[in-house]
Amino acid sequence: MKRYRGWYQIGFGEIGPGPLTPARVGSQRLVLVSDPAGGRLRAFDADCPHRGADLARGTPEDGVIVCAFHGLRVRLGADAGCKHGVREHEVASVGGSVFVRLDGGADLGLAERLRDLDRRCWIVPGFEMPLRAPHELVAENAFDGAHFHSVHQVHNHPNVEVATGADGELVGTGVLEVPVSAWQKSAAHGNVAVPITVRAFSPGVVVTDMGGAFPYAMVTTATPSAEGCMVRLSFAMPRIGGANGPDRRMCDYMIAQARKGLEADRLIWESLNPRHVPQYLAEDGAVIAYRKFCAQFEEQA
Repeated sequence: MKRYRGWYQIGFGEIGPGPLTPARVGSQRLVLVSDPAGGRLRAFDADCPHRGADLARGTPEDGVIVCAFHGLRVRLGADAGCKHGVREHEVASVGGSVFVRLDGGADLGLAERLRDLDRRCWIVPGFEMPLRAPHELVAENAFDGAHFHSVHQVHNHPNVEVATGADGELVGTGVLEVPVSAWQKSAAHGNVAVPITVRAFSPGVVVTDMGGAFPYAMVTTATPSAEGCMVRLSFAMPRIGGANGPDRRMCDYMIAQARKGLEADRLIWESLNPRHVPQYLAEDGAVIAYRKFCAQFEEQA
């Protein structure tokens, strides 16, 4: 069984009305504990150490959850030496999205990146989409320069250069030549050169900065599920002038375009043969670098 490490998004803030909310990353069950007094959300392993009952069905008390199966008082945030306790995982709740950092996986600067976006931008939750394919494919897509032309009709074949960022994240840079649109306006007809910078913080979270006449950032996440993964996408729109919020018409347009792009990717991803051994080409260097980056986040339990 895989155990996942690092950051994963577990929702768009749809935390239940009660003090305990179940969540899941692949086969790893979590329980979210709301602290109304402190306004804080905490995440813990949800398997009761006694017999594996789901602690999200229990009753919270001060520092413990009383398991619904046998009434065992399970300590929250206990260290490894505590027989009847469960580990706590870091939570980042920013801009209407909830992220959890599993099993002490490296932060790689994501929490600060999200806080910075929240300070400078309006974060607009977009949509979620179930996908019957491995979650790693979603972030990999941003580093696969060769597919932009054939799948998304980008006019060039962008070369994605990869490097390690200041916090250890994987960074890819390139330029997309896209047609003039409601997003990328130009005085002349034809293509617009749009610089992009992609940062992968885990196999489940990638943040893409899009340049050009209308710059913005896009947060794309993929969280493992029983059927494959759940893809979620949000936009970070720069705060401009004295406006009280983002341009909703532009947001709706960008969300529709992003969904259209992911639907085109879905047709490819869900038809891949998972047992096929890749025979990489010279142009696949960024994809290979991304797959090596992913190896640090998974372990067998």
